[in-house]
Amino acid sequence: MFRITLHYLIIFIYYIGILQGVTVNLAANSLFIYDKLYKILVNDFNKYSKENNLGITLKMILFSKQNSTYELDEYDSTIDYLLKQRSKKFDIYCFDPIYTNKYTLHMVDLTDKISNEHMELYSHGDAKKLCYSNNMWVGLPLFQKYSILYSNKNLLKKYDRRVPKTWEELLDTGKYILEKERANNNTEIIAYNGFFSDLNEFATLYEVVYSYRNTPDTKFPGFGSKEAIEGVKMVKHVKEEISSDDIFRADEAFNTITLLNGNGLFIRFWDTNIPLSQTYYITPMPGKKEGINASIIGGLNVGISKYSSVEKREAALKVIEYFTSEKVQKEIVIKQVGLYTGISKLYDDEEVCQVISCSMVKEAQSIHRAMEHINNIDQYSNRVNKIFNHFMFGKVTAEEVMKEIDDITRIYHISLDTNQSKIIFIIFILLTSLMLIIFTYIPLHKEIKKFYSFFTTDLWIMYCLGYIIIILSEFLQYGKLSKTICLLRYSSILIGISLEMIPIIYVLLISFPENNKYSIYLINHKYTFLGCLLGFEIILNILIFLNPFTIMTKIFQNTIDNKNFSYCVMKSFFGNMMIFIDVLLKVIMLPVILLLIFIEWNAEEIVEDIRTITINIYSNSICYVMLIVLEYLPINVLYVNFSLHSMFIMFSCLSNYVFIHSFKIMMSRNPEKFYYPNRTTTNPSNNSIKPENNNSTTTSNNLNSKNIITKILDYHSTPYSTITSTVVTNPS
Repeated sequence: MFRITLHYLIIFIYYIGILQGVTVNLAANSLFIYDKLYKILVNDFNKYSKENNLGITLKMILFSKQNSTYELDEYDSTIDYLLKQRSKKFDIYCFDPIYTNKYTLHMVDLTDKISNEHMELYSHGDAKKLCYSNNMWVGLPLFQKYSILYSNKNLLKKYDRRVPKTWEELLDTGKYILEKERANNNTEIIAYNGFFSDLNEFATLYEVVYSYRNTPDTKFPGFGSKEAIEGVKMVKHVKEEISSDDIFRADEAFNTITLLNGNGLFIRFWDTNIPLSQTYYITPMPGKKEGINASIIGGLNVGISKYSSVEKREAALKVIEYFTSEKVQKEIVIKQVGLYTGISKLYDDEEVCQVISCSMVKEAQSIHRAMEHINNIDQYSNRVNKIFNHFMFGKVTAEEVMKEIDDITRIYHISLDTNQSKIIFIIFILLTSLMLIIFTYIPLHKEIKKFYSFFTTDLWIMYCLGYIIIILSEFLQYGKLSKTICLLRYSSILIGISLEMIPIIYVLLISFPENNKYSIYLINHKYTFLGCLLGFEIILNILIFLNPFTIMTKIFQNTIDNKNFSYCVMKSFFGNMMIFIDVLLKVIMLPVILLLIFIEWNAEEIVEDIRTITINIYSNSICYVMLIVLEYLPINVLYVNFSLHSMFIMFSCLSNYVFIHSFKIMMSRNPEKFYYPNRTTTNPSNNSIKPENNNSTTTSNNLNSKNIITKILDYHSTPYSTITSTVVTNPS
């Protein structure tokens, strides 16, 4: 008994030891000289953990130039590599908010992991812009950064000017004070710095475009917008009037020195823990008009790796709760280090506002650089910078440069903006109108109707409806893609082909040369047969609808020659199986139709129909095969893909009209050329039962004694009547 008790006691102590001895590893970088903050937070947490018996030890691995050669994007690459490898080396990651969207797959969703009271601290203000993505809290902000306009108090007071509210006012004030100061031999003054350094050019450009939106509530207008072109033209005008290329491209060290020595009139820079409020007014950047301003927000987020053990994730939650608590944010992040916080309520605290500019945060109309369809934000921003420099420091027009930048992320779709798409659209309108005329006119016209004996009216309607649906599917090529549009595009073509093929196969089956129980059954159960085939087609398409398509995006590096576009992909195995079965059924129906056509080649009442339908079947088959091939060809030009797809659909519909309908119209105008003495215009599907007769019985008995290939060849070469199933002897 004692041994058992001792055994369980040892196990209990062992697990207590595990719970009381969790080590949490934190990865951070010191590119922006936050070493002081990291050390204070780590030491303070370990002290807090010890005092409260949490049993958690926090260790920090600081990536810096002392222990590795890296830049910001290289630190991100390291994190990205570790997370993709599901590494357990680090439990907490510090990362730039521009990577928030990318890390959603790898970080723990904090929504239900941290108390509602704690999360409520960050549910207001700018924190959600930085940390919330894909309906989850990827992390919480350790601190926030704001882009700021520093306006020189002494110079503005000296010339009785206010802090500019618009870009025009910044230019006018800067030009006026610059002229006055130079007249007083002040050659050191910098009217406006631009801040288009290599590291910050993209953020500055993003902010300029945002500042030129039309209303305060308007979202980012986009790089290709009129507002963007107007904004960058204005900034270049400011550079040419009151600054220079060298000043605009100056690095962070130069701008820091300019701030410290007081030589700057208007300086765009990030917030800093250096006390500058006595020298400068601290405000957001001006806008296109009064009431509009702009400020880029950044900072540093902390998130928990979902690949850490359960024990370490629980411990990491305690660390993040401590780092982002109201007390730590106020006493350490703000008061000791001088950084801005993600807790908006603290900007109403008088102690806080003595350290940082609360008025600037409240006034700022902030924006986060969240980019869609971008996998590597660093490569993207470098590419944007390179393109933009051709305008800002070169001779390329703003319109050309901003369109090229916009094309990097713009997803193009077929619209009526180009002549090519307009022409195709008009052609499809005409084709649809033509099919509707054929659909309504021919079955009602007495002179022509008798030459359309192959189909009864209901089968004719079904046949034409199939082509109309196929034509209408092309209109779904226009506009932005969605999952519903993808489903409708595929289903329209699949159902349209079925509606086109089913009437043909039905008539061919009931026109078989011999009397047989199957043909007789189909004659007497016409709608059962049609309903079964159509019902099966509808069921397959419903099953496809239950497995939505995925919208994929094709992104190109060379957006001058190629344009990004979206396309439909069925990723579901079950969905692909349903599509495969649907296509397979049509592939099976095709040789069946061709075999029946061969057998019934000399069916007297439908001899011309057989020939025209044969041509139509072959032309349609070629088109549909090409459509399938087109789905798998790596065609990278959107309008080429669209044009080829439209061409095959148009050819299918036009061949149907040319080879069948125009031929029938010719027959109606010259009936004597197509008249056969032994021919009847009665449609075989109008008869309920084929009549029995001695000739047919004798023929049937003779054929039954032959092998199947010989029988098929005999059927093919022997003229017969589809009404009586008797051999027709042409008069000599």
